[in-house]
Amino acid sequence: MNRSRLLFLIIIIVPLFSLSGQAQVYRGNLYGGDGRTIGSSCIFLDDGSIAVVGTAGNEGFGADDILLIRLDPYLQLQWSRIYGGMASDRGMSVIQNGNKGFLLMGVSESYSAGKEDILVISVDPEGNLLWARSYGGAQEDIGYSLRAVTGGGFLIAGTTRSFGSRSWAAFLLRIDDNGEVLWFRLYDNLNTDAAADFEQTADGGFAFATSTNGCALFGGTDAIVYKLDGLGEIVWQKAYEVTGARLDEILRSRD
Repeated sequence: MNRSRLLFLIIIIVPLFSLSGQAQVYRGNLYGGDGRTIGSSCIFLDDGSIAVVGTAGNEGFGADDILLIRLDPYLQLQWSRIYGGMASDRGMSVIQNGNKGFLLMGVSESYSAGKEDILVISVDPEGNLLWARSYGGAQEDIGYSLRAVTGGGFLIAGTTRSFGSRSWAAFLLRIDDNGEVLWFRLYDNLNTDAAADFEQTADGGFAFATSTNGCALFGGTDAIVYKLDGLGEIVWQKAYEVTGARLDEILRSRD
């Protein structure tokens, strides 16, 4: 682009289709300031409003900062908040935190014990800070999925170089409503592993899948599906050949 501003666009798609099979755009708005602004994730709230998390460049304290904005049902800006430190902090996902506020997850250099750590921020319904916690070690630690779980608290799935035996290792991290660590489990097959998503199962445990080059049971990239108990301990695991593919999501079947 030859403009100095990069704005992000929110488009609401009407779930109707024309005879040509093309989705119809209902409305869309641009948001952002004078720096680089990127929207990463959004959620729809019960009142029809929308919460969007992303990254704002050159608008806050450091090179990049976590941006949270709230829009009304007509996509008009209600408020925006910026969180971060003197280095780069990027917003990745947002969910509701149980008290009608929001829980944000991002990647932080400002509050890292090493290169990049997971940063979780809890805010009230107006975006005011309640608490913030960072999780990680001496290398890179990245969270991909954050959800509330039955039994209380939240579960984070991601990948870490800080605690893997050779390179990246998949992990699950469970925290309570105040961000304190309840348990941390590492699933390491000696090479590149990442837990991009998970599902809570009917028995209170969890299931997740990871793509790995580490075990290579079939001579290439494998997928490993894990079934875990409620404390993240492995009940069983099974590998499948998925050469040339990467698993990003796991869904629980209706039966």
